[in-house]
Amino acid sequence: MLMEGCGFDTNKELNLRPLSEFSMSLFDQIDTTRVPRHVAIIMDGNGRWAKSQGRERIFGHFNGVEAVRASLKAATKVGTKYLTLYAFSTENWNRPKEEVEALMNLLVHTVMS
Repeated sequence: MLMEGCGFDTNKELNLRPLSEFSMSLFDQIDTTRVPRHVAIIMDGNGRWAKSQGRERIFGHFNGVEAVRASLKAATKVGTKYLTLYAFSTENWNRPKEEVEALMNLLVHTVMS
C-alpha cells in the first residue's frame, strides 16, 4: 500500500474540480499564438499547506499530485508543448526519512499509474 495508515482517500479528501467544470470563457480568452512552448513549475509549499489545514505533510504532497494533473491538462488544452516539474531538490534529502520515503513512494506510484 502506498501510504498505508496516512488516512488519505483521494476520492473523498480532494476538493478539486475537473477541468471540464472551469468556465470555458477563461480558455477562450487565451491567445494560443502567445502561449509559451515550455513552462516550468517549482512544486513548493505542499507540506506547509497541509500543516495549515491541520493535516500531515504527506496530505499536501498528495494534493500536489492532483494539482500537477490539473496543470498538465490545462497546459495541454492551451497548447503548451513542454512542461517541466521541479519536484525534489537536493535540500529535500534533509527531510525526515519517513517523509522522503513517502515522497519516493508517491513518485513511483504516480508515474506507474
